[in-house]
Amino acid sequence: AMKDHYQNIYESRAVMYARLVGAEDADGTLRAAVVAAASPENSTLLDVGAGTGRVTRWLRAAGADVIAIEPAHAMRTQAAASFRGVENRAPALVGGEAGALPLADFSVDGAVEGWAYAHVRAWQPDAWREASAGMIRELERVVRPGGPLVLIETAGTCVDEPTVPPSLQELYELWAELG
Repeated sequence: AMKDHYQNIYESRAVMYARLVGAEDADGTLRAAVVAAASPENSTLLDVGAGTGRVTRWLRAAGADVIAIEPAHAMRTQAAASFRGVENRAPALVGGEAGALPLADFSVDGAVEGWAYAHVRAWQPDAWREASAGMIRELERVVRPGGPLVLIETAGTCVDEPTVPPSLQELYELWAELG
C-alpha cells in the first residue's frame, strides 16, 4: 500500500517534525491541561502515538514514569535523542500500534494520546470505525479502572473558536459515543 503524506514525514523527517511541533503551545496552556488531566495521583502513564516525545516530556517533567508507544522507528529515535542526558530515568520508548498495545491489562495508571488516532480515517478507510473503537478498547484494557484517558486532537487550525474539521466529524462523533 502506498504510504500517505504523514507516514512519509514520520519515517523520513523526524528531526524537522520535532523542530516544528516544538514551537506549538507557546503559551503552555495545552501542556498544563494535559498534565492536570493525566497526573493527579498517577505515577505510570502511557503516551500512545508518542512521536518525537513532546507529550512524554511534559508528563516526565510532572514526575510521572512514562511508557511511550510509537510505531515509527525514526520518531522513536528522535524521542530517545531528546532524552539523552536526562538526570531522571528516561521513559520507556516502545514500538507498537494503538490497536494492539504491548502492555498487560491494567498495567498503567492513565493514558494520553496526542494527534495520532485521527490518522485511522486515512490509514484504514474501510475499517476506521472498528479500528478506532479497538484503539479505545485497548486504552480501557491497559489503564487501571478509573484512570484518566486523554485524547488530544486538533479542533481547527487558524480559527478563533475550536471547530471539528469536517473530515473528522464522524470520528469525533464516534469518540463521543464511546465516552
